Amino acid sequence: MKLAAPIRLETIFPFLIILLVVTVTFSPVHMLGFASADDHWQLLHNPLVSNSPMDFSYWKTLIISYNRNQYSPFNTLCDNLIFRINQFDPYYYHLFSLLLHITNSILILVLSKKLLALFKQPENLYTPFLCAMIWAIHPLNVESVTWIAASKVLLFSFFTLASILTFINAIEQNSIKNYLLTFLFFLLSFLSKEQAVTTPVLLFALWISIKHHDEHIKFNPKLLWFICVFCLATLVFCLITIRANGVEISKMSRYPFHQRFFLAFYCLFFYLFNLIAPIGLHYHYPFPMKAGEALPAIYYAYSIIFLAICFSFLYKQKIKLNWLVIFCIAAALIELSLCIQIVPLTRPAIVADRYMYLPSFFLIFAIIYVVNNLVTNRKYRNILFSLTLLYIGFLACYSNQLTLQWIKNTIHSL
Repeated sequence: MKLAAPIRLETIFPFLIILLVVTVTFSPVHMLGFASADDHWQLLHNPLVSNSPMDFSYWKTLIISYNRNQYSPFNTLCDNLIFRINQFDPYYYHLFSLLLHITNSILILVLSKKLLALFKQPENLYTPFLCAMIWAIHPLNVESVTWIAASKVLLFSFFTLASILTFINAIEQNSIKNYLLTFLFFLLSFLSKEQAVTTPVLLFALWISIKHHDEHIKFNPKLLWFICVFCLATLVFCLITIRANGVEISKMSRYPFHQRFFLAFYCLFFYLFNLIAPIGLHYHYPFPMKAGEALPAIYYAYSIIFLAICFSFLYKQKIKLNWLVIFCIAAALIELSLCIQIVPLTRPAIVADRYMYLPSFFLIFAIIYVVNNLVTNRKYRNILFSLTLLYIGFLACYSNQLTLQWIKNTIHSL
């Protein structure tokens, strides 16, 4: 009988480092209670979470009901299961979020390695490890980890990452099983958060990028059936989302499209800037004006600034823009497309840190990949390594402080 190959230290070492750093960075979560915003109606006062026997009536209500114009039955089910441990004990809800975030960090490490191999890039552990580490402790992700009501962001991201991995396996192996798993994970991601309606577009962008990178990859009947099923399911999910948010969207759409168009550039600038240099992050970012008022002039300038940055990057970079980078940028934009005000949101905030939880992975990966290919001189790489360590230290400390700040927004008793 063939014995399994022993697990090498260099294989598990990156996972252990990420586990340790993330645990230390988010260690204050054990002191957090329930947030004064949203945790009440989503969790504490939700009859589907507490004292609900899991009979047929429960499952029927869980599947067909909306909660404050939101549809996330799988997240509600998870809250119910956690409730059965020690009722409304915030410790277990925060522990669940932290463990799920660590799991997502590991999935990102695995997916980063998978993307490099898929696009036939030189194998290295540096890019995937650094990407997973920076993403795992990034301050933009603190809100999703420390706010119990945002646990649906963690769940949605987990299943979306899993669907990307199984979709890659399906392409490589032409496997029906992996296509079915991809659809299953897509379904679970939507049942966690409606934002998953963009996942089929993301997967299609991945296939297009792979096809242009490697012309030997052919279109096959299994993929055609997969696309048809995905399109049908997406149509149904879009109708569910519109039904859940339709009334509130009509209220928020009082901001005319031309204002939302320029606000979208501000949103993109905000997310990109704080991805690289996160400063002044907080819980709520209100609109700069009330509905019916004129848009402040500075917000028109953000479109020029953002486009100038993009064109400058494309013009000055020394390496040819390849399809891996194109996919990462496209994936980030696809995931952000529902969160930059082009489509009116039902939230009174213009931006939110949690909207960058999944998109930030693709941008961080692209930046690290480009920088790693640009800096080839050993001397400069040593300097870059030192600066990277300082940057990781800054991110970890800032995230730790942001986690502590959430104590002010939480309560420990019902």
